[in-house]
Amino acid sequence: MLCVFFSLSLWSNIPDVSILIAKNQKKISISGKSLKRTYLNSKKSDSFSGNKIFKFDCAKKSLALKQEKLFVSLQSEYGKIQWNKNSYPGEFLITSNKNSSLCNLITKLPFEKYIALILTKEMNPSWHIEALKAQAIAARTYALHKLKKNPRSQDFHLENSEKDQVHGSLENERSNSIKAAKQTEGLILLPDSKVLKPIFYHSKCGGKTLLPSDIWSTTIPEYESITCPYCHNYAQKSWSNKVPLQKLSRFFSKTLKRKIIVSKIDLFDSNIFKEKFDLFSAGKTFSLNKALLRKKLGRKILPSNRYSISKEAKHVRFEGKGNGHGVGLCQLGALELAKRGFNHKQILSYYLPNFKISFVNEAL
Repeated sequence: MLCVFFSLSLWSNIPDVSILIAKNQKKISISGKSLKRTYLNSKKSDSFSGNKIFKFDCAKKSLALKQEKLFVSLQSEYGKIQWNKNSYPGEFLITSNKNSSLCNLITKLPFEKYIALILTKEMNPSWHIEALKAQAIAARTYALHKLKKNPRSQDFHLENSEKDQVHGSLENERSNSIKAAKQTEGLILLPDSKVLKPIFYHSKCGGKTLLPSDIWSTTIPEYESITCPYCHNYAQKSWSNKVPLQKLSRFFSKTLKRKIIVSKIDLFDSNIFKEKFDLFSAGKTFSLNKALLRKKLGRKILPSNRYSISKEAKHVRFEGKGNGHGVGLCQLGALELAKRGFNHKQILSYYLPNFKISFVNEAL
């Protein structure tokens, strides 16, 4: 197992990052060597020599702590703590509201170590090093944006989930992921304005990337929709799923704020590369956002936002390409470009042409 800690350059002044890795837990069991437990509210500390399993029952936490919020810190002299059969660097925080019987588990670790662990889950660590370096810079920019946007709004900065970014444990590390993070240490993407923006990425765009405004209520003018012929031969080339007509009636009626009976829809008009689709019913045309329907039906039925829609006898059929939301860096496209000899700078310039690789301190 590889376990390497990266120190930030002196010019970068970034604090440790706090990541929510488990929420609403009834019980938490953590183990490690030479553990130190600290109740941050009361500053009460206990130390445990040798191997120790620390069990915390969230329903029976000490009533002696009168604060509204409970914070328990667990640290190991060896810089490695285990939870759920996985090892993590840094520190664990257990948080809970005073009257709650549930806890959240947060890992707190150096920022650059977090970036290295992202590469073990958000991209295959065995991929070409230049694709991994492009991913590291994109992920670092996203994480820094979250830290700067609202650093004190909650107990953690990001979630370890698809809501933000997924990172692995120390067991997932590979030499390539460590190398890619180290060789891009402190590098982010900035527009000419030097105003930090979130950098998004996804698995496979299906031929053309989307804009943030196509998917969310966020408009980021620096983004462009980029034609991508590079990801086509990877993973599933196309997909097709169908949904019963009646399952969609309520969704269409609620979204359009009028009663829509799907069986009476005359026609759907949808091009795979359009961000919206039209439906025709009772002589009227209605337009809907594809991302909104994907959110309703889920990613298993609609793996991406690049799909066409058509009506059959008792079903609505969806046919599409790609995987993920489709905004920003196309990861499989980046892999193909790296194999063709493009470096990480050229890959990022292709998918995000209005952003330039910059140092972290330019955004602080």
